Amino acid sequence: MLLGTKKTLYDHTTEALLEKEGPVSYLEEYLKNKKISATIQGIYKTLRELIAENIVIKQKKIYIINNVWRDNLVSLVSKQNTFNLSANERIIYQFNKLDHVDLFWKHTWVDIEKEYGIFPVVEFMPHQFWLYLNGRKESEYEYYNGLKNKKTMVYTNIGGISLFDKNIKKLLDNEYHQTNTDKNSSFSRRDHIVIIGPYIITTRISKTLSDTVDKLYQTITNEEILKEKLNILFKKSESISLILEHNEMKAKKLLKILTKDFYISKEIREQFSLF
Repeated sequence: MLLGTKKTLYDHTTEALLEKEGPVSYLEEYLKNKKISATIQGIYKTLRELIAENIVIKQKKIYIINNVWRDNLVSLVSKQNTFNLSANERIIYQFNKLDHVDLFWKHTWVDIEKEYGIFPVVEFMPHQFWLYLNGRKESEYEYYNGLKNKKTMVYTNIGGISLFDKNIKKLLDNEYHQTNTDKNSSFSRRDHIVIIGPYIITTRISKTLSDTVDKLYQTITNEEILKEKLNILFKKSESISLILEHNEMKAKKLLKILTKDFYISKEIREQFSLF
């Protein structure tokens, strides 16, 4: 992760070009000095991906960080509160990499959580496959453990009743977290929804990807095989949307639908004006 402790060749290359522009030979020397093992084929592949993401541009044989991306990065990290939507505002972001979605999702979540503190969280997901994905499961556990440690009530709807869905329910359920499995949910199989206060955060995958995931859950009976298949599936380049909304009326309507099978005490309903 860029500027983090667990870095990929993608991250090392970006950091190198943030220091200065240069040809592939500069990157080879940079990585060698950092004792980072990389083949020339791996470096070129990484550069192609960075160019495709509009993070790097190429001028003849020189690779340079895209000034627009760099300025956006500087703007992002320099703001104290980088996420702020007006009432009824809606923004859609597109990502091609799962770890980019995760990073921005967490970045957004931190700001919202700072604003609302200990406030009940309601979720919907066709399957909680994020806990099976390498590089994402750690983030999911961190998210759920953080809510538990703060004694935040969480209500999760899973739109499936497979063995894996039921196992996830057992894993997540605790005194602060209720989980319900229901294959007859009316929500889109593409959408993974989190609601806190008037904010609705929707992670939307493609229909093709969603259909393939459903098929895996219906046909596979071994958890390790499921994990392997899911990780192969999500390694492929796939556009994922992140939709952020500040809509109190819509949030309350969704909350009423998503919590109908949960026990929510009168005290909690009144304290947070959930409906």
